Amino acid sequence: MIQRSIKHIKRYGFFHFLINAINFIFSIVLFTIIRKISSISAPLFLYNLLNFRVNLMSDARKDIMSRVCEGAFKDKDKSLKFLEIGTWFGEGSTKLWIDFLPKKSQLYLVDSWGKYISGKDNNDSLYYRMVDKIGFQANHHVLKNIYEYEDQVNNIEIILLRGKSSSVLKDFKKNLFDLVYIDGSHYYDVVNADILAAKNIVNTKFSVICGDDLDRGINPELIELAKENLDTNFVSGFHPGVVIALNENFTKVNVENGFWWVYCIDGKYTDTLEI
Repeated sequence: MIQRSIKHIKRYGFFHFLINAINFIFSIVLFTIIRKISSISAPLFLYNLLNFRVNLMSDARKDIMSRVCEGAFKDKDKSLKFLEIGTWFGEGSTKLWIDFLPKKSQLYLVDSWGKYISGKDNNDSLYYRMVDKIGFQANHHVLKNIYEYEDQVNNIEIILLRGKSSSVLKDFKKNLFDLVYIDGSHYYDVVNADILAAKNIVNTKFSVICGDDLDRGINPELIELAKENLDTNFVSGFHPGVVIALNENFTKVNVENGFWWVYCIDGKYTDTLEI
């Protein structure tokens, strides 16, 4: 480096060398500033001040999700493929999958990061209006976390796909995923489409299809109430679309603390783990 500098001074003069050195230092500093600015994500405590939850997973729900994974996938040396539909800020279930998955596994994250509330839904609360306008920030936060993970750990491959699940999932081949987690839109037509797509892409020998927000389980009274509110995201303490979609697609599902799951074993769906 020093010898190259001396040769440059001898050939072009000290003033020319000085100008080049200043330009080089300026470029490095400017590039560093650009990288820092572009990677800035709003601190999570600011969202908390607004009572805006970026992590919707409680400790109790995290515990049951971890137990389901531990019970279903006991071989820690076998790489797996997980698909998450609905990532949001990537602070809840996303981190759980990352921590659980064995080395050389793949985690696919699918989210539109778009409008959350349907035009047919009368829910016009301030919270949901904020949700509808913060998709870019949520997506940026997830991308930032992925880059940080790859820089520090990088045991698994994380594939981020932005788009509606109805468009993205149809491009996956059959028997691809060991687990599909459904937590995108909670309207019936979307949940139902996600479940049908999941059935088409999970490993039919053994896999898990699971999801969130089965708040009050499934019973005849709730089904009737859900049918009257199919265009509503949330009513009377539950998500109507989730109830109806699960009732139509599975004979029985496990549910604990809002988290639901079924096993696919030799092409059949069951709430019982027998492998």
